[in-house]
Amino acid sequence: MAHRWAGRRIRRPVSVPLLVLVAATGTAFVGTPAAEAAAHTVTGVVAVPASLTVGNSVQLTATLDSVPQLGFDSDVTVSFSIISAGGNAGTSIGSCVVKAVLLGLGGKTCSTSYVGTVSGMDTILAQAGAGDTGQTTTVTWQGIPAAITMNPGVSYNSSGQTANVVATVFDRQGKPVQGATVAFTVTGPGATSGSQTTDSSGAATFSFSSSATGQSSITATVTVGSGSITGNAAANWAGPPSQVTLGLFGATQSSGGLAPVKGTATVAAAVTDSGGVPIADNTPVTFTVTGAGATTGSASTSEGKAVFSFGAAVTGTSVVTASAPPAPTSNSVTVTWQTPVATTVTLAPKQTRAVAGANQILVATVTDQLCWRRYDYCLCRSPGFRQPRPGGPHGHRERLLAEPPGQRVLAGGVGWRDLHVRAVRLV
Repeated sequence: MAHRWAGRRIRRPVSVPLLVLVAATGTAFVGTPAAEAAAHTVTGVVAVPASLTVGNSVQLTATLDSVPQLGFDSDVTVSFSIISAGGNAGTSIGSCVVKAVLLGLGGKTCSTSYVGTVSGMDTILAQAGAGDTGQTTTVTWQGIPAAITMNPGVSYNSSGQTANVVATVFDRQGKPVQGATVAFTVTGPGATSGSQTTDSSGAATFSFSSSATGQSSITATVTVGSGSITGNAAANWAGPPSQVTLGLFGATQSSGGLAPVKGTATVAAAVTDSGGVPIADNTPVTFTVTGAGATTGSASTSEGKAVFSFGAAVTGTSVVTASAPPAPTSNSVTVTWQTPVATTVTLAPKQTRAVAGANQILVATVTDQLCWRRYDYCLCRSPGFRQPRPGGPHGHRERLLAEPPGQRVLAGGVGWRDLHVRAVRLV
């Protein structure tokens, strides 16, 4: 009997593999923060532009290192914060989101922006969740130009030389402004114009020259919105020395030409060209002293003037002249040397209030006939000898004898009445 399966092909069953998803502790599905923290980190953040003026907007773009989660990725939020001090610290920056569908397609970036209102440098931290250490970038904010300073305010040059002027631009916070365009305009001798860009110190340098003598006016201008700010300077251009005018200077001038023996006297020579323009800086001037303290010496001009000091060890008079060829020799000035003699004593408390019954310190200032301050003595309230402050002239030791004829207690402190002071020198 034939089998009923005879002649038929017997087909074997096909094995079909099944994909089984197992959820274990710590493995995250769609929307679970643990998966994001474990799988996504910020690998880079870029600021465009990296340097700009306050009041504008900078774009921040973060890039993720995406690890696919077999279709179970969720949206990833990237947060941004300013972690540096100063600048725009405390300013809130919005977050950005990388969509899950984009992560699956290889999209790994998102962007946000913020506006800086304070000049300086901000350090920005971008993070993808609390478990991400994040990445940083910097943004430099330039202030809006608010003021220009010029240095030097006046320069002293010889005709044919090159004059340099530096314009420094500052913002409202007093910080230097980098990248500002400064337009320079020169009128008068050497008239010209040009522009320079400020460096990281906010400075822009402009150079020019003149073959003519006289004074040039220099204006530096920076455009700010619909307005502008300016700074001004001048440049003197002088020919050869034509006149030297000598005079007393400093304390020697104040004393009317008197100077203390073993001290110093100071004179100053003003040098001009034939047009009365102050001579260029660093022009040498020779000084000749006859009589007491006879000597010769030289000094260079600064702002058209050369200053010279000398001394004498004996009483008498000195006659001083100055010369700066090809100009003729200057007029002469006379200095009289005298031995210092104390003429006035000024007494004052070191502090205006004190505790009743406690010691108080008085300061006696002694000046001589030349109006020079000779000594500063310190004196306690109790009578007797007291050591003065160190540093008396000529290495002598001085003490102060106080003879207070009476004293009275004032409200809130101790006062003195008719305090007589005499200095005693111990050789």
